[in-house]
Amino acid sequence: MKATYVDETTNETKEIAGEVSMVRIDGDKIYLKVAGKEVLFENVKEVTNAISPYQQMQTINQNFKMSSAFNLIGKDVKAKVATDDTGNNFEEIVGNVAGVRIDKSSIYAQIGDKEVLVDAIYQVN
Repeated sequence: MKATYVDETTNETKEIAGEVSMVRIDGDKIYLKVAGKEVLFENVKEVTNAISPYQQMQTINQNFKMSSAFNLIGKDVKAKVATDDTGNNFEEIVGNVAGVRIDKSSIYAQIGDKEVLVDAIYQVN
């Protein structure tokens, strides 16, 4: 967020930018605390999205993965799943995707009686 405020020591109007850490209401006036300074709400110039470009890309990627996962429902697939913690032994899962489940950032496909990470699917028919 960008706003202006009056510096009490110099009586100059200055611009400040940062995240809002507190909101205070005093009668009919609203104050926002930005970078340690209280700013009148009416002096707010610009509100920007606080999400970083990296976070935006993560969100886009997650949305793409979810959309792709839901498109797997009803399709025949093949997946390779590790059978132990060493990562040296794998089981091939073949079947039709009956459903999809999302758990935090992980997306699972229901293939027969197995639940498989969508990232483990390597072939779709």
